[in-house]
Amino acid sequence: MISEPMTGRLVQRIDSEPLVAPGAVPGYGPIFNAGLIHHDGRYHLFARGVRDGYRRNPGSGPRFLDYRSDVLLFVSADGRRYEFQKVLAAGGSTPVYSYEDPRIQQVLSAGRRQLMMTYTDLPEPDSGLPWRIGMHRLVYGDGAFHLNRTSGRVVGPPGVPDKDAVLFNLHDGRVKIRVEGNRQAIDEYLHDLEAGPPLARIERISVTPVPYTGQYGDFIIRFTETR
Repeated sequence: MISEPMTGRLVQRIDSEPLVAPGAVPGYGPIFNAGLIHHDGRYHLFARGVRDGYRRNPGSGPRFLDYRSDVLLFVSADGRRYEFQKVLAAGGSTPVYSYEDPRIQQVLSAGRRQLMMTYTDLPEPDSGLPWRIGMHRLVYGDGAFHLNRTSGRVVGPPGVPDKDAVLFNLHDGRVKIRVEGNRQAIDEYLHDLEAGPPLARIERISVTPVPYTGQYGDFIIRFTETR
């Protein structure tokens, strides 16, 4: 929770107990790794919910067996007490086997502010495919957020693991992306950028090599930058 900006302590814990307890939603155990946004006078919490029935793998292979997680949506009037509203995104055999770690960001696209949800797209464990980063545009109606089903995309070339990136709008309306990874993956990623997703209009791409830092362990979208 953000307190007074730019002065004193910027972040503080608002409660010693979880805002949403494990098992708070029937059919789900752990509920965690959430994103939060305030919209239409209420707080909307997007969380990873792990379905009941999973177990730790005693042998080799994935850490858990029969693991599947979805995006659960909770709402609150005061930011402290949350009620379960709906399953926003449920994993299936296609196109997303399992959703993890939803993050909600506001970005500027074609002169309009859009709400986007990014998440980790987990493939079926036996597929041998890497984790990927997925994106969906959100629409709001009847007091709840919904996925725009035609806007779902994965970021980066298929078959390449460890795609970590940072995406944010510049003040002049351009979009800046910082990507770290092996050269082949980045070259393929740039090729995808030139085509662009359906919601964007790509006019020009400029590339500036920068030293590798290793600091990006997740996918993050920021709305503005000072320069």
